Amino acid sequence: MKDTLAQIVIDKNVMHFGKLGTANKNDSRSVIFDPRLLLSDPQVLKYIGKKLASVVKHNCSGNVLVGLATAGIGLGAVASIYSNYPFLYLRSKPKLHLTYKWLEGAIPQNIKPKIIIV
Repeated sequence: MKDTLAQIVIDKNVMHFGKLGTANKNDSRSVIFDPRLLLSDPQVLKYIGKKLASVVKHNCSGNVLVGLATAGIGLGAVASIYSNYPFLYLRSKPKLHLTYKWLEGAIPQNIKPKIIIV
């Protein structure tokens, strides 16, 4: 894939701009970024997974990737495949039955999150 991530974000309409002052201090436009739109294209997902894996391997310390629910789950899982690091995800609120867990997955004893993917 020859495109840059910025071009992919534009082409896939991942960013949406609101009216002036709709959600800010009336001095700037609101921007909505919906990374879930990137999950629908296997080639884009592969591209992002490889890029994230490269960042993780060369620029981050730690022993596990963590993604935030919900969009961070798909992106984090793909980055996990390409980086060969285990993947966990952080819930937006704890599971309200059985375990009451915030963090899902097989959690290593000496957890050191490598990167958090939103």
